[in-house]
Amino acid sequence: MGLTHWKEDGAPPSEAAAAWTLSTLVMPRRMVLRDRANLRHSSLMTISKHATPRNLCFLFLVTLVCLGFWNDLANLVRFSFAKDVYSYIVLIPVVSVALIVRQKNEVFRKVGWALLPGMALMVAGLAGTVLQARFWPAGSLASLSAATSCFLALLTGIFTLCYGARVVRAAIFPILFLVLMIPIPGRLLDMVTVLLQRASLETTYRLMTLGGSPVLRNGFVLSLEAGSIQVAKQCSGIRSTLGLLIGSIVACHLFLRSAWKKVLIDVCVVPVSIFKNALRIVTLYWLGFHTDKHFLTGELHRYGGIPFSLVALGILGPLLWFLRRSEVKTAGVRAERQTCQGARAMPATGQILSD
Repeated sequence: MGLTHWKEDGAPPSEAAAAWTLSTLVMPRRMVLRDRANLRHSSLMTISKHATPRNLCFLFLVTLVCLGFWNDLANLVRFSFAKDVYSYIVLIPVVSVALIVRQKNEVFRKVGWALLPGMALMVAGLAGTVLQARFWPAGSLASLSAATSCFLALLTGIFTLCYGARVVRAAIFPILFLVLMIPIPGRLLDMVTVLLQRASLETTYRLMTLGGSPVLRNGFVLSLEAGSIQVAKQCSGIRSTLGLLIGSIVACHLFLRSAWKKVLIDVCVVPVSIFKNALRIVTLYWLGFHTDKHFLTGELHRYGGIPFSLVALGILGPLLWFLRRSEVKTAGVRAERQTCQGARAMPATGQILSD
């Protein structure tokens, strides 16, 4: 078309061809430069949009709090990596921020300043910091838990002050989820560990009895024909139980709406985890005494919690899917009923208007 147009205007064919070739080489370059300029402009607009006084104030205050609690946060991270039971702590803030980002359009739909609630939470956090430094010895688990609680109170206060109570209500689950950053007290953790240990021992005894093996139980030791096994605290499954419980809490928040269904999934985590742990003990016993004794002290014994956790996920996953499907069906039926009711009400409304 370009050559024909130039021929009609009387331009020589050679000049028309040269002009057409030049336009095909220059125009893409111009389009690329224009796209880059538009992208740079949109990026600057985005930065200027987010660089509001509200966001800048929030970032400034959060930076001050993080610097003030730098030693406590560093101790919390080191403590999480040193203790396997508390290894989940470093993942909690990541998950919480991801949940807020996921629903940012709903959370930040209407923002505003909330001076009194925000200042109240910040004052409570500062007062707790003073009490923590005075009454709890530095380096203890209680001191670390208190410092983490004060840090979270200050963050919540800053968030409330800068974005308002409505935003806090919309993001209440990610905010409350941060409570899991506080280390569980040692005595409470020991009590839960012993309960899981006893439950795993009892379930292991029942599984072996159902398998036809004569078993003698003496405390936490099970004596069988091939040998004896001891269900120690390390075999209680406390780490996998905490991991499954935290994962189920997040999954219920994402996929379920009914409160009783969420509670049902979370409650089912404990017996499912106990059964999974007992199945692991039985499997290690049979592999160790009937094939190779290295299974009792090898990699499967140390890191076997992950593959056996797939058994728990295989039980909890279908249950979550079934409950989710029931909610979807219920929501569809309700929507259909509302549509039918609206369709029935329309003729009556029209009749009233005509009268």
